[in-house]
Amino acid sequence: AKIDELFASDRELPEILEEVARLGAQLLMQAALEAEVTEFLGVIATSAPQRHRVRSRGHATAIGR
Repeated sequence: AKIDELFASDRELPEILEEVARLGAQLLMQAALEAEVTEFLGVIATSAPQRHRVRSRGHATAIGR
């Protein structure tokens, strides 16, 4: 939608193309960052030890794995 607005505007073509390139770079950076965060969170979720309270007769006695 933003690109359509740019080409429909009265701006000069080089200025429009520069803005389109800027928007494209922002989208690439956003996608790369989202992929990195997703991968990082997945690694944390699979590598972090799961700690649970060990219960004995209904009472929490220790923290175990």
